[in-house]
Amino acid sequence: MNGTHDYTIKLWDIDTGQCQRTFSGHEGFVFSVCLDKAGHKILSAGEDNTLKLWDVKTGQSLRTFKGHTDHVTAVSYNSDIGFAVSAGSDKTLKLWDVTTGRCLRTLAGHTGPVKALYLNRDTSYIASGSEDKTLKLWFLDWELEET
Repeated sequence: MNGTHDYTIKLWDIDTGQCQRTFSGHEGFVFSVCLDKAGHKILSAGEDNTLKLWDVKTGQSLRTFKGHTDHVTAVSYNSDIGFAVSAGSDKTLKLWDVTTGRCLRTLAGHTGPVKALYLNRDTSYIASGSEDKTLKLWFLDWELEET
């Protein structure tokens, strides 16, 4: 699976090298994709300032997440609890309830675009890397409030 500069996501068969499905719907480059643990859903991050949740089987967009004010550059998804985190050129991270599409919290602290993130397996912390040459660790207390 990869995001592309033609505004699509492609799902590839590793054995044959053939493209199995193309997902279309972003209105800009796709910078990051994340497949859920079961392999049923994809969450993508785009230049169009949105995240999109996709059904792998049908190729349909299930939900669009809006809240970033600039490109969404990275995404991580824990499908066990329906929680995702996104990073953006707007220098923020956003925590999402994937089931409802609501932004639960916005994390700010970088002074440059956030380009990379990692959500640990038990979702107790997030690591983010930025063009400001810092790596930040964010510890989650799970007393999340909607923003």
